[in-house]
Amino acid sequence: MVSILAGVVVLALAVRAAVGREGFLPAAVNGFLGLAALLAVNVSSQYTGVHLGFNVFNGLVAGILGIPGVVLLVLVQWVLT
Repeated sequence: MVSILAGVVVLALAVRAAVGREGFLPAAVNGFLGLAALLAVNVSSQYTGVHLGFNVFNGLVAGILGIPGVVLLVLVQWVLT
């Protein structure tokens, strides 16, 4: 599951870099920081009470949008609960 998610994120980053003019490295760093932020939210969930499941949708949002995507996921979860 994790390898499939990683492959989809790398493919999405490659498409984003090809369409945009920023290049692959900044897009990869943005995706890595987004996935690290998703991991940080899950690690700190016992203290904050905020838990985001690590699934394909959340991984893609965090991988493509980066840290703002994780913030968006937390806000959506907060509004819906």
